[in-house]
Formats: sequence, structure tokens, C-alpha cells
Amino acid sequence: MNLWHKTIRNHGLEHATISLLMQEFKLRGPLAGYSIPYGFFILGNATLDQIRKSVALALLQFQEGEKGLAISPYCGTNILTSATLATIASLASYKLSGGGLKGFNQAISAVTLSLIASQPIGKILQKRFTTSPDMANLHLGRIQQYHFGPLKVHWIGTTIISGQ
Repeated sequence: MNLWHKTIRNHGLEHATISLLMQEFKLRGPLAGYSIPYGFFILGNATLDQIRKSVALALLQFQEGEKGLAISPYCGTNILTSATLATIASLASYKLSGGGLKGFNQAISAVTLSLIASQPIGKILQKRFTTSPDMANLHLGRIQQYHFGPLKVHWIGTTIISGQ
């Protein structure tokens, strides 16, 4: 399995873990994640026990067929999609309308429509390109917590065991 596929699997597991932290432990406030081929990081005010329970439950739910857990409305894919579409829409509409106040008004309308459209497009991009619910042969590795002043960073290592 290549590095990209390992990363998008971890990205799906990261989303599910954060979702469960919010649902099961009612965690609010800043929670963020970042995935790489060998695991993922979660930044936020969770305990190590909450992380362990949430990631284990997320993996189990994926393995039982809960594919929707990989998609998150808070994903960076959605943010990038919104920013890209809004930029293109504003520049194109301003230029095509001749600029000035009319161009400004057109750009505001185009940005509004692009932001509305970006939500379902972001979910489609996550589903097709940036996350995966396929957790076959994925196993949890080392789970650790690090403190950087008040910031807690959790590392969740994953491995792929082939042939099972």
C-alpha cells in the first residue's frame, strides 16, 4: 500500500476519533488533527484515556461498516475547497463584470454562491480523494500524549498488517 493510501486511511480514522471525542466525551473547544502515513496527531484538551477509547471505538465502528465516520464538516479539505472556489468566483465575476462597484457587487454574490456550493463539494472531495473508511488490516500502534505548555498533542500510531 502506498503512502497516500495509508495517509487517507489515517485521515478517515482521525476524523472519526475527533467526532467520537465530541460525541462521547462532550469535548468542545479547539480540536484538530493531522494525518501522515504512519499515524495521526490530535491537538486538543483530551486525556490520554479519552483518546485511546475514542480511537479504538472509531476503528471498531469502521470495521463494522460505519463508512460515514470518515467525512467531517470541519475538515481542512472543506476549508481549502471554500477558499479556492471563493477566490476563483470573486476574481472571475469581478473581471467579467468590468470591475468597479458593479464588479464588487457581482463578486460578493459569486462568493456567497461558491461558499454554499463548497460544502457538498468538500464532502465529495473527502469521500473520493482525501479520506478512506477502509480500515482492513489497520492496527493501532503506540498512543502517546505530549505537553507543550497548555497545549496537548496526541500521537496515534497505526500499522498495516498484510495477509490477515
